[in-house]
Amino acid sequence: MQVINALKTSTHKSVCFGDAENDISMFKLIDTSIAMCNANTITKGYAKYITDGFNDDGVAKALVKIFNLKI
Repeated sequence: MQVINALKTSTHKSVCFGDAENDISMFKLIDTSIAMCNANTITKGYAKYITDGFNDDGVAKALVKIFNLKI
């Protein structure tokens, strides 16, 4: 929440990525939560979306899809 507050934005306008159980609390706060495909089953269960791994440009692919970007 410190980053959300510092940027004066909201959890509705934010996107978060994670791949481990320590990211679950963040997934619960942010509306658009994305787990990497290599995340464990528990972590994936809290994510709204699942994307490819870091080595396969998973973050970029998710952002392109979410924001309808043309590359």
